[in-house]
Amino acid sequence: MRRIRGFGNLRLGFYASKRKKRARSPDDVCVLNIKCPRRFSSEELRRVTNDFSNTNVIGIGGCGRVYKAMLDDGQVVAIKRGEQGSMLWKVGFRSEIELLSRFHHNNVLDLIGFCVERGERMLVYNYIPNGSVNDILLGKKEIQLDWGSRVRIALGSARALEYLHYDVNPRVIHRNIKSTNILVDDYLTAKVAHFDLAKILPYGGDSQVISTQIAGTLGYLDPEYLSTGQLSLNSDVYSFGVLLLELITARPAREATGGLLVTVVKTSLETWGISVLKEELMDPFLKDSLLTCVQELGSQRPSMSDAVKELEAILAATETGNLPHSPSNYSNDIENDR
Repeated sequence: MRRIRGFGNLRLGFYASKRKKRARSPDDVCVLNIKCPRRFSSEELRRVTNDFSNTNVIGIGGCGRVYKAMLDDGQVVAIKRGEQGSMLWKVGFRSEIELLSRFHHNNVLDLIGFCVERGERMLVYNYIPNGSVNDILLGKKEIQLDWGSRVRIALGSARALEYLHYDVNPRVIHRNIKSTNILVDDYLTAKVAHFDLAKILPYGGDSQVISTQIAGTLGYLDPEYLSTGQLSLNSDVYSFGVLLLELITARPAREATGGLLVTVVKTSLETWGISVLKEELMDPFLKDSLLTCVQELGSQRPSMSDAVKELEAILAATETGNLPHSPSNYSNDIENDR
């Protein structure tokens, strides 16, 4: 009897294990302990994108394409359609749902729903009309960013990272902050997007570092993470510092020649001083923020909470006209230099 009972327990354990494995499948996203977003059918998303017409494409990334569409209720959305069979997208797809379903912040892109059906994996987001910071800096949008707008975009991005680092549990490292992943709405509010590479820190712990395979975008990658494989909250701070440099200089993080913007700026500062970054149009505190965020050693960088405080002070000075020099011509000057 004991043997039979033991065998039966073994069989029950086997079937429970199978059910557990099925529950952890990337397709079974709604078994997670999260508020599940809306589930769309592939037929519906195919219809609203005109059979995924190229005319609806608004972005192309490493894992697939993004389409603009209007749902039946009139809501305009962006649909990210991953390449079928892509293991990278399988992991990123699940990661985005797990994370975005529990984030609620004005500076984080809202996830509306998803589709996983017939080999398709798609995510549906609120459509952000002005595209990315990169689109604006490249002149793809008919928008000129004055000094105040640039500071607001930087501040919004910083607030989103502060939220990820300190206000959610477990804490999250974005791991891919860059100008193409910061979207801008009609009110020039920054929306951090693309969480497919994000990493979650151990639940409930004080650890700020995790060992992981190196991933990200050259030009924005934390050099300490690149050399050690140790990802930390400070890795996001470095990437944010590069984003700040892009907003200030309107130059890409990585030049066509392969040179890095961080290196170019540091060399220029050492050679010619802060005037190379239009000192007369900048709050001097921002120079300190730029340099500390992109320090080689993570321990020498500020936290995102510190960065938020500095940017709030700079924005307040901008809005009250207490900057040392007027930034009124900043937009035109800097765009002409690009």
